[in-house]
Amino acid sequence: MQVIKNEKTAEIVGLCFGDGSLTTRNDGKHIGRLRFQLREHIIDDREHYDTHIKPLFKEVIEEIPTAIYKGKKPYYGISTEKKSVCEYLHLLNIPIGVKKELQIPNWILKNKKNIRGFLRGFLDTDGTIFCQKNYSLRIIKKHTQIRLKLSTISKNLAQEMKSLLDDLKIKNLFKIDVKKKSNEQTAYHVEICGGINVDNWFKQIGSSNPDI
Repeated sequence: MQVIKNEKTAEIVGLCFGDGSLTTRNDGKHIGRLRFQLREHIIDDREHYDTHIKPLFKEVIEEIPTAIYKGKKPYYGISTEKKSVCEYLHLLNIPIGVKKELQIPNWILKNKKNIRGFLRGFLDTDGTIFCQKNYSLRIIKKHTQIRLKLSTISKNLAQEMKSLLDDLKIKNLFKIDVKKKSNEQTAYHVEICGGINVDNWFKQIGSSNPDI
């Protein structure tokens, strides 16, 4: 199988490291079969999937069916058990199983365009942009300081993303949210604070999510 490794496939890896999963089925007649899923909020993220994610997969790999679930935690996205798609994604170094510790593939780390694609994909799934109070001001009244945050439960991945941003001269902070309850997981965050630094992200990396 010929696998393309470029900025677009690096973006797909970033998307998958965020909200994607490549797992082995352990039930029914299809036990042992690989299943790929990439999904987010059923309303908020529909436009992102329809205008960018689905066309991206169709262009780079092949068209993947839409997945819609309207249960307790409704979602919208794409899902397939097609062998060619799952094998292609695995050859891009997307791991099979639970994503506890993740490592950015070397083929991405060796190329700046691929690095930008990966970071863009990760932001668009597991990243947020928000405003908070600027505590450097004497009078704190409103949330005026813009921040961009990348979040993951993988310490290694967070450290790698921080290092990549350092290399791109995008100022950032590394933060840890230690789990407080038995059913929680420690989270690691890479934050970019302030309009100048966030603007630097968008000049170099950007976003394909219309809601960001």
